[in-house]
Amino acid sequence: IGVHSMAMESLHFLGTSSACPQPGKRNVSALSIRLESGAALLVDCGEGTQHQLMLSSALKITSIAAIFITHLHGDHCYGLFGLLSTLNMDGRKTPIQLVGPTGIKQLLDTVLSLTGGWDGYEINVNELDPGREHEVDIDIKYEEQTPCKQLKFWAVPLEHTLPTLGYVFCDSEKAGKLNRQRAHELGIPDGPGLGKLKAGADVQSSSGEVVSIHTNPELIAAPQPGRLIAVLQDSCNSQRAVTLLLRLREACFRGQLPPHVIVVHEATHGCSLGEEHARKFGHSTPAMAAKIAAECGAATLILTHFSSRYAHSEREKPRAPVCSSALPVLELREDAERALRESGVDCRVHLAEDFCVLEGRELERISYDAVRR
Repeated sequence: IGVHSMAMESLHFLGTSSACPQPGKRNVSALSIRLESGAALLVDCGEGTQHQLMLSSALKITSIAAIFITHLHGDHCYGLFGLLSTLNMDGRKTPIQLVGPTGIKQLLDTVLSLTGGWDGYEINVNELDPGREHEVDIDIKYEEQTPCKQLKFWAVPLEHTLPTLGYVFCDSEKAGKLNRQRAHELGIPDGPGLGKLKAGADVQSSSGEVVSIHTNPELIAAPQPGRLIAVLQDSCNSQRAVTLLLRLREACFRGQLPPHVIVVHEATHGCSLGEEHARKFGHSTPAMAAKIAAECGAATLILTHFSSRYAHSEREKPRAPVCSSALPVLELREDAERALRESGVDCRVHLAEDFCVLEGRELERISYDAVRR
């Protein structure tokens, strides 16, 4: 398996609610992977996603280079048409990649044809059979002046009430940083010499001695492991994704450090409702999501797609619920952490919130976007 990965900078949640939005709390499904190049990948585009992008201070609506739709339930794709139209009215010229299961092209063509047609930028539709696994290369470009790059991703069938695909993205091992202070001590000033030194070339110091990272290994920090980021929603059975992730760990990172696996998984219903209840609607409990994370050796599990019965965000202090059946969303994280402890697996758990941003090689750091109002 060849890999053309792109350096990923951060993960941004734009919508974390299942089925319908909760005004002032959660919008329906959408998340963005921001790349170091400035481009962004959007996974799902529920109604109102463009509003969330416009409110975000960390993402630009014009940075979207590719959109991945997991399935055709409205809470995952009804925002697509407005977003594409807004980009057109803003004068976008570069093509955009649209990836989704069988039916996405018919849906797009039908809406566009019945609402005046399309004479804007090119929309490259990549329609995938949701009954099998795919390995796909697409070209990524979001501004005319930016170079075109290739992104490899994988799509894997998930079990839901509609044909659904999970998406896996790869971020290669990152070279260790150069210790500039140590280089200065060895007589290498700031300038081109530092770049040559990091690249492995021998460089002559100010005293005339030859300096090399091979004879001075302390000049380079240890490399940072690569990453596999899996977005798995909606699903009541993500077992095929586990098989894929385990295979990719070996195939994509042979000869490198073992990668960090990060799993974004839906957790619509709490464990108190029971696994049978969740499966009835094609969804998962936090314990079901934790089982998937444990089996693929994930370093981080991020739960999302919460039922409206979970009324409070993680940061809110408990208060009178909006209805008698409302529950704190913290219950869902506790469910997942309990399941992981019982399986003896060390894996951090995050609860996604609208406008939360995750960074770090294991997406261990969480902050909150300064929302524009």
